[in-house]
Amino acid sequence: MKSDIILLKKFLKNFFLTRKLIKQLLHIKRNKDKKRRINGHYQYTVVSAVYNVGKYLDDFFESITTQTLTFQNHIHLIMVDDGSTDNSAEIIKKWQKRYPKNITYLWKKNSGQASARNLGMQYVTSDWVTFIDPDDMIDYNYFEVVDSFLANNRHYNFSVVACNYLICLEKSKSIKNIHPLKYKFKAKETIYPVVDLRYFIQLAVNSAFFHVSRLKTSKVIFDEKVRPSFDDGHFVNKFLLAESRQGERFIAFLREAKYFYRKRINKSSTLDTCWQKNEQYCDPLEYGCLDLLKTAQETIGYIPLHTARTVLYCLFWYFKHLLNHDERIHFLSDKEKKEFKQLLEEIFSFIDKNTIREFSLAGTWFYHKIGWLYHFKKHVETPYIAYVDHYDSKKHEVRVKYFYPEKVEEKWFVNDKHVKPITSKIRDHTFMEEIFLYEKIVWLPLSQTSLLLKGLINGQEMIWSLGGKRYKRSIKIDIITKHFKPTQIPFYKLPLQHILYRKIYQSRLVAKRFHRAWLLMDRSNQADDNAEHLYRYIRKHHPEINLFFLLEKNSHDWERLKKDGFNLLAFGSHAHKAALIHAEHNISSHATPYVVQYLPKAWYGDLLTSKFSFLQHGITKDNMSAWLNARDIACFVTAAKREFDSIVDDHTPYKFTCKEVQLTGFPRHDALLAGADKKEKIILIMPTWRQSLAGEFIGLSNQRTLNPQFQESKYFKRWSAILHSKKLKELSQTYQYRIIFFPHANIQPYLDFFNTPSYIQCITHEMGTIQTLFQKSSLLITDYSSVAFEMAILQREVIYYQFDHKEIFCGLHTTRQGYFQYEKDAFGPICYRKKDVLNELEALLENNATPRDQYLKRMKDFFAFHDTDNCKRTCQAIMNL
Repeated sequence: MKSDIILLKKFLKNFFLTRKLIKQLLHIKRNKDKKRRINGHYQYTVVSAVYNVGKYLDDFFESITTQTLTFQNHIHLIMVDDGSTDNSAEIIKKWQKRYPKNITYLWKKNSGQASARNLGMQYVTSDWVTFIDPDDMIDYNYFEVVDSFLANNRHYNFSVVACNYLICLEKSKSIKNIHPLKYKFKAKETIYPVVDLRYFIQLAVNSAFFHVSRLKTSKVIFDEKVRPSFDDGHFVNKFLLAESRQGERFIAFLREAKYFYRKRINKSSTLDTCWQKNEQYCDPLEYGCLDLLKTAQETIGYIPLHTARTVLYCLFWYFKHLLNHDERIHFLSDKEKKEFKQLLEEIFSFIDKNTIREFSLAGTWFYHKIGWLYHFKKHVETPYIAYVDHYDSKKHEVRVKYFYPEKVEEKWFVNDKHVKPITSKIRDHTFMEEIFLYEKIVWLPLSQTSLLLKGLINGQEMIWSLGGKRYKRSIKIDIITKHFKPTQIPFYKLPLQHILYRKIYQSRLVAKRFHRAWLLMDRSNQADDNAEHLYRYIRKHHPEINLFFLLEKNSHDWERLKKDGFNLLAFGSHAHKAALIHAEHNISSHATPYVVQYLPKAWYGDLLTSKFSFLQHGITKDNMSAWLNARDIACFVTAAKREFDSIVDDHTPYKFTCKEVQLTGFPRHDALLAGADKKEKIILIMPTWRQSLAGEFIGLSNQRTLNPQFQESKYFKRWSAILHSKKLKELSQTYQYRIIFFPHANIQPYLDFFNTPSYIQCITHEMGTIQTLFQKSSLLITDYSSVAFEMAILQREVIYYQFDHKEIFCGLHTTRQGYFQYEKDAFGPICYRKKDVLNELEALLENNATPRDQYLKRMKDFFAFHDTDNCKRTCQAIMNL
């Protein structure tokens, strides 16, 4: 009873705090509506570099002209049009007409943001200048907060005033306080001398004000060579260095002056696009970071902590972008790669080991720091840290990982008794096509009597890390089990409707219905994949299992499965949510968030105890580690020995071991092989999708928005050319083959755009089972789709049309190059031109579509099993969990 009263008090406190916040927001709105205006103490100029941001300019002008600090009396806008080709100039002139004394319009030939800002600075005559970007906005009292602060602190010689940087998410139309440097604004006001910002750093100029006369005296301008990024950080810190030589000068950080940075939906901002530019890997480092460090050393004789931390912050984003993503530098020449590495080495030579050790901004952790210390300071950081990241309560096994730069010797102890790992693997982490660090992943056995876990690396005791806490020398087992045991979420932290839902979902009748349930699903909107076939097997051979199949009620497969006696649950329904809470196994051929994370952990995490089994949608032939390593997979089904090895072997990029990954074969292949004699004269054209062309997910489902630029893509034009080819029609008629066009599910919404000729039959998943289509088809034309393996197991030849092979593994799709090398492993010829596709097709049809010997051997050798026991093996693997 006492605990209930405490929870109720906390709930009411949370409720009234929320009401208070709402009232504050409403009060702000009322103030804005009354158009309160005040006169201030200083004059301000906004220099804004404009390039093709017409769609955002009205918001920009609205947020500045309606400031509580009287716009006409205190604020001047200098809009520098950097050769825009949209309607930016027209919109600026429209607002200039309203405020002719306050808005200056300048035009220049396009040459970048830095030159535009430098031009604008030549016209500044005010006390203070700032550089608000024209696609961003500011809070209604932004200038008033700054002006009042400066007036109330005249005894400080301020050179810079930095304002609170909030993110405006264009997609969700919300404002989030999620910037990595938000720690600077915990206090309402913070003041530091410019010579020592301590652990603070400042990179942004759009959310900062600069003392104009001091800025001009320093002769610091935007360096046009520092592009496409870090130009702001270089400018600010060059100015801080210049001011640090001029006596007592200060910088202030103001929480209540709020700047709203717009995060665009189309990811077209400079920060989003800079990584695809060659100069990003040289110019910001040479003319930005390195120049800062050298300037500091030459002018004040040492490198201030905040300067070194600023440079580390810049470098961290390179490592975050490139670590384990070597494909992202495919466009750099060998010379450029070498120069990039040399610049990193020179920059790190200016930064001492302690600064690296203590750096923790933007998600930097021990992993990054031991790599930096090893590669750039020739130092092996010890002691090693053992991270406990998973506990199998059913088998009393714990997963531990640690990172190391060079070969080590390890020993593990439970209750001071030496134990050997159940299984382990070494995972390579790469940077710029070289080893950055090794990760050792180890599963250790525990027992009911286990009390203490300890590890030695090279004879030295390890530090243990769990849930953000550190433990010296050893860790108690009960700390591990308690950490991974779900703890009840207090109801005062939950929205009211979810408090009610939880009560209903946990009621006796609901719990009885879904007790130890096995939930199977393919996509949310369609079946006919591994989950459906496994369901059929389990229903027949294990009737004791409480079995359910998840599917959207409006799916074309719903009625088919309903007539077949499937125990269906409508995807997204309350029954689906209740089942997830009581399920023993969550099993799917897909590992997308709407499958593995449908219920929010913040509201239901303490109730979710099921294990996820990944049946796969297609053979894992490419490197999918970045996608799959983010998933908690208890059983990972594979169908080929090389596929299995590519995931579990040492020095592969996956985190999974032999404990999780099982070689069973795909459940759907049982039925596929059983109907292999249904072959007809059919040419199946089945290209996969492209991530760069797909729209955004609509809610928690497989539905996506349409991409308006789809018809302009190379993908659409090349496949359209194949479908409308005269030779394709001639071959179809000459050899009497039917042609079926069946694109990937994510491309099917664009099917009408292809306007396929009448002799080609277009098929979607709504028109029947895909398994039957494979069985009937004589050959396949695809690009990179894993459906090639469906034809291969049936021993049917494949023609690969890979017109965009240079781009596909370089970040434009979901894949990276894996163990499967098309040149030596493909089940048919690889073509890069339409002409070659049609010539290969003609040669194959002349031979009655019989696979050539070299390809037939590859087909026979690839798969681990050619029987029809895949469902049986898969079911047993899940049971073994």
